[in-house]
Amino acid sequence: MEELFSTASGKNLEALFDFYLRTTNKLEFTIKQTEDEKYKITLTNFDEALPVQLSVDGVLSKQLISKEGVIVTGKTWPILDPNVYYLKKVVLE
Repeated sequence: MEELFSTASGKNLEALFDFYLRTTNKLEFTIKQTEDEKYKITLTNFDEALPVQLSVDGVLSKQLISKEGVIVTGKTWPILDPNVYYLKKVVLE
């Protein structure tokens, strides 16, 4: 399965499979409001960037989120992974 997904994505997904299959951890994301209508989203406990779907003001997009984080702008708090593709914990600050 790991090889199939890695081949289809064109990336080595061994670390992601190890994280999900060989630990009891969940991915942990933080969404922090940095200014009016600006939010920084970071992945705090995984070393590689992951593609994550975001809904910002009702508009869906896909972002690569890593420990460095991304800044998004919106009138409302972004919704991370609205279709629940990842087993995760989201911390709002």
